[in-house]
Amino acid sequence: MGQLPTSRRCFALISDDAGHREFACLLLHQTIWHQGNVYSATSAAIPFLYNLLEADGPHDKEAIAGLIAAIANGQPAFLHCETDPKEAARWRAILLKAGQSLDAMIAEGHQVAEAIRRQLARRPDLLSFCLQPRLDAEAEESD
Repeated sequence: MGQLPTSRRCFALISDDAGHREFACLLLHQTIWHQGNVYSATSAAIPFLYNLLEADGPHDKEAIAGLIAAIANGQPAFLHCETDPKEAARWRAILLKAGQSLDAMIAEGHQVAEAIRRQLARRPDLLSFCLQPRLDAEAEESD
């Protein structure tokens, strides 16, 4: 996870073949957003995603907007440990065995989150567009 998508995958997003587009979008989701986690590569992909929203073509703008919304609501791994002492102790032990530090992972997570916030904030108009359907769906659920 957390690697920049290859150019082949990116081109598949605008393929004339609907199956290729769908699979490429799935791979992109798994690469830069997975189960609520975002990565350092996520921030680098945001300008590309914004460009896709503005471009004409066969790509699925709704799926791209959904991915941006998911990214906006995502969180780097391990940040949840700051508010959950039990999880922090569990992950501290796991990472120690791997020669890594939970504190270092949390610090890196804050850097990733800030980079993503900066990228998202560059286009508030498009971010608002991406989040709007999500806000509408939440409003319907609360009715």
